[in-house]
Formats: sequence, C-alpha cells, structure tokens
Amino acid sequence: MTVAAGSRILASDIQALQVPYARKTSDQSVTSSTTLVNDTQLVVAVSASNAYKFDLVLLYKGAAAGTGDLKFAWSVPSGATVVSHLLFADTGLVARLNYQTATTSPPMGTNGTGNPLSLRCTGTIVVSSTPGSLQLQWAQNTSNATATTVLTGSSLTLTNIT
Repeated sequence: MTVAAGSRILASDIQALQVPYARKTSDQSVTSSTTLVNDTQLVVAVSASNAYKFDLVLLYKGAAAGTGDLKFAWSVPSGATVVSHLLFADTGLVARLNYQTATTSPPMGTNGTGNPLSLRCTGTIVVSSTPGSLQLQWAQNTSNATATTVLTGSSLTLTNIT
C-alpha cells in the first residue's frame, strides 16, 4: 500500500495490512479413525487471484511410535495450488525434510501421549479465481484406540505475496 503525503488512512487500509493468523486455543483429538477431519481452528481465508506464503507449526501427540501416528492434508479453494517443505519425524521417528507439490502429507510419527512432537510446514498457495480458505485437515495415519491430538499453541500464518 502506498500512501500519498496528506492523504487519510482508512480503517479498511489498516485491515488490509493485517496478517491472517490462526492459533489453536484448545486441544483436538481423533481416536480410531483415519478419516481426515477439519481442524477446528487452523483455517485462514484466502482471496481470489492472490498468492500467499504460509507457515504451519503443528504440535501433536499420540500412541507409541509406529502406531496411530498422524497424517494431514490441506483443503483449498478450487483451482488453487500448494507447494511446500515439511520438516517432521516419520513413523520410525527419523527426521525428514520433504518437498511436496501435493496437498497431502507423508505420515508423521507419534511417540506416546507423554511425548509431544512438532512439525513445521512452510510453502505457498496460489489462489485462482475462486476465494475460500486454507484449511488444515488431519487424522490418524493408522486407526488406533489411543487418541492422536493436535495441541493448543499450534499455529498457521499467511503472508500475502501477490
């Protein structure tokens, strides 16, 4: 935004500068299910014909290593494209860095309910002519009676790079 000397800055100008941000203020769990569910708080609106850089920090826990685990995907508006880098522990708890052009992730490991883990996903979303939301979806990678939980404090931040 360029402001000429002597001009007035409107509330709508200030609102346009706000960084879209979502933060989990409560835990959310999935038990005995591999069906992706919308995260109740990690969702941010995106505008048509814009490009955004995003940063996801996901804090989570679940069953012992190799059981239950976690998978996630992005729900995006029709025609949008996502490219990202993902830093995570795989199901064998080995650190991985993945480049991906898909909206689905590889499976992430869990290490027991008393041992929270985290992952970081950074990337871009280019929105075509349909506005909507960048919505995190997630589930257990393998159905397990021990809940997989996305924890309070996880966050999703967008920066408009159009």
